[in-house]
Amino acid sequence: AQGFAMNAGGAITTTDASAAAVAINVNTALGGTGGAALRSITTGSGGTLTVATDTGGNATGGSITQTAATLLNVGTGTVALTTPTAGASGIGTAGANIRTTADTITAAAGSGGVFITETDGAAFTATAIGAGPISLTSTTGTLTVAGPISTGSGAITLSSGDAVALNANVGGAGSSPITINVNTDGAGAEGFTQNALGTITTTNAGAGAVAINVNAAAGGTGGATLTNITVGSGGGITVATDTGGNATGGSIIQPGGGLLDAGTGAVTLTTPVAGASSVGAPAAKIQVTADSVTATSGSGGVFINETDGASFTATAGGSGPINLMTGGTLTVAGPITSGTGAIDLMGASIVQNANVSTAGTGTISATATTGPITMADGTTSSTTPGTGDINYNAAGTITLATLLAGGAAGVNSTGGSILDGNVAALNVATGAGATLLAGGGIIGTLVAPIDVQVTNLANVNATGQIGGVSIVINGTTGDNTLHFPFTVPGRIYFNGTLLYPLPPPLNFPGSGLGGILEEMAMTLQGSVPRAVTLKLAPSGSVMLSACEEGTISAADGTEELQIYCPADSEPAETQPAEAQPAETSR
Repeated sequence: AQGFAMNAGGAITTTDASAAAVAINVNTALGGTGGAALRSITTGSGGTLTVATDTGGNATGGSITQTAATLLNVGTGTVALTTPTAGASGIGTAGANIRTTADTITAAAGSGGVFITETDGAAFTATAIGAGPISLTSTTGTLTVAGPISTGSGAITLSSGDAVALNANVGGAGSSPITINVNTDGAGAEGFTQNALGTITTTNAGAGAVAINVNAAAGGTGGATLTNITVGSGGGITVATDTGGNATGGSIIQPGGGLLDAGTGAVTLTTPVAGASSVGAPAAKIQVTADSVTATSGSGGVFINETDGASFTATAGGSGPINLMTGGTLTVAGPITSGTGAIDLMGASIVQNANVSTAGTGTISATATTGPITMADGTTSSTTPGTGDINYNAAGTITLATLLAGGAAGVNSTGGSILDGNVAALNVATGAGATLLAGGGIIGTLVAPIDVQVTNLANVNATGQIGGVSIVINGTTGDNTLHFPFTVPGRIYFNGTLLYPLPPPLNFPGSGLGGILEEMAMTLQGSVPRAVTLKLAPSGSVMLSACEEGTISAADGTEELQIYCPADSEPAETQPAEAQPAETSR
């Protein structure tokens, strides 16, 4: 076990700046378990310092350690530290890191792990095996991952007082939890950057599988630029620029594409609410695969595209918009709220289990591209206090809890119904008008009407009917009625009153038609025996009564009215507008 040891007062110094400035080789290919205990070693700036205990491919060599408060100083040069990867050897310890000043550092160790602290930034490559942890720290300057950083299952921790840049993979095929701490001095705009090859991979499926923390409580405006991060399915990916309550941190972006893949796990992205930071960007949304997505941003907003369905919680400060998309079911699991920004939700279907809110001129739009929108009882989507519109659009049925629109509200089911899903007696309240369209079903039921408080006009339409009923609405509107086309196939009720179709006015002259005659022209229809066609006008003073036993039907409710009389009756006589009402008789 004989090895190399630098005792108190021992130091190695040279001005040599070559690739062979200092080389310490312990053991041989034949064997040996010796290690290397270092103190201060200095070469000319640009020189190379090599320390190895696996000389000649030795598989049993010992660890490389260093006395505290000493330094391996090669200036702009290279420090290369190597122990056998097959054993328990390590480079440095958790309590006594190898301290370096270099531009390039490479380290390979066994299950004892790698622990290095660099003084002013360097490019690192480091590996360990088994449960060997890797801890790389740069006190100042940029910590750059120039080559792979990997171990078996040991924790990987990268820390820098300034920036961290990934130009190579971190994690490899192992199951390491990975933590990256950036701009830890809490000053400046240094942040975290993943470049094209700087992927992060681990099979770890724990809640802390990958954590990237930028800035500190004391300050810092650094952001995070992401590409690909993959954890074991069920694991967690966390990226934060508001570390320790920081209020000035920058944005989290993914401008070059990539994917944050947590499988069935959780992705959490957080920036300070108080500033102008964002999570993603309108033209470069954060791409995510996860079961749960939580995002918090400043006025820059939140922009996320999830691949296969997820539960969302999101907050944006100030006028920050929120744009959430998924290829599967979008579940509103926690509040989605912006100060005054627009909120847009899109999924194959939408399940709303929590409130959605904005104010000012902020709007809310929810779109289910292939399925329904279902609001849980008691949930609310609100743009009040404010003037923003609310629009819910779905290919399937829309089940409403409560929409509170400072502006107008639109509810459009292109292939289903609009139904009441709320115990409380309010589904839609607006500061302007409302439009409810059921393109494949009904609006409300006699047992559970849609309840409204509409300031202006309420326009409704339904293409289906159940039990002869198409639309049932209770509440108030600007003109105390509903506006609808006469193509609605079933009955329409408003506050329990039948609006359409009106019952025929039999045996009651002058009742129920609501049509006023002006310059009537009457002709007998040849194709319909004993039918009389009357031209109607919106004003005048002559009312029409039906045959005593006849029936009445309107062609379109505004232009033409047909009166059918029994076979033994005579057609009605026409009279000018100032005449008395025309009556049919037998």
